[in-house]
Amino acid sequence: MVECDLCKVEVRSSSLLFSILNKNKSLMAQGRGVQLEWAIVYESLIRAGVPYSEIEKRSKKHPNLKLYTGTVGAQAKKCVDLVESSDSSLLANAYHSDELNIAGDPEPKTDVVFKKNGRNLIRCSVKMKGPIQLSSAEGPSTAKAMAATAAQCPGQRGKNLESLIKKISSTPTKLLTEKNLPKARERKPNIVKDLVDSKGKIKDDKNYTNWVAQNKPELIKELFDYLESDPHFLYCLIEETLTGKNYFGPNNDATSNYMLSPTTFGKIDKAYINKMVKKTKIDIRAKSRDGISSVAFRFDVRA
Repeated sequence: MVECDLCKVEVRSSSLLFSILNKNKSLMAQGRGVQLEWAIVYESLIRAGVPYSEIEKRSKKHPNLKLYTGTVGAQAKKCVDLVESSDSSLLANAYHSDELNIAGDPEPKTDVVFKKNGRNLIRCSVKMKGPIQLSSAEGPSTAKAMAATAAQCPGQRGKNLESLIKKISSTPTKLLTEKNLPKARERKPNIVKDLVDSKGKIKDDKNYTNWVAQNKPELIKELFDYLESDPHFLYCLIEETLTGKNYFGPNNDATSNYMLSPTTFGKIDKAYINKMVKKTKIDIRAKSRDGISSVAFRFDVRA
């Protein structure tokens, strides 16, 4: 069952979950998520009996490699429990992607690596417990991901997708709300001057609230309907969201091939993707920075 949050309806479907590359995360989620990644590495090394002098040496280069307590520490222990029960020999060879200089644009999907036979064979995408935000990206980035994935996905897409991608690509990235206007004036005055009229009032076509009322219902329904109509494309998109293989290549270190969370450690395979299908939720929300709002396409997986 795939849920369209805006339409307030649930559409029964055997088709596969759609999502888009998640290059952007909320700051709070990103902070705790990154802490969990480092906590997993630290807990793995300690549990494997790696000499503290070696851990300390790595910590000097990467200060985030340290002991974490509270919720993050507890979730890290559960993650490591799963890895240990699968293959305890992996723990001594745990690394954060930053330690291995794994980088890219968009953001690599690999967060934590467990080396095997000297190679980066187990490349994990790490998620915290609870609902998973698969994607929250502005229209141009979302459209780019859809187009790139469509080019690699088997089958014929047609003009409906081409038209949809153009609409998504053209959604505004610089809008204002009355609530955030004072902040925007203070932090981004040069941008604000183009978004308000001579009296300092937000222009109608630059008002996020107006844009949502006039465009969101139709656009999200069109997006949702198309994704439901093309199961092969849906599968390719969720696979790309989880792994990044089209952007980085199937064997690139930035491409993840395992999922790791407090409840899951395993390959990102067809069975895992099919499991995710039933929990997707689609919405369009504001993404704000320094008081300037943009239209973001968000795809979440419910817990």
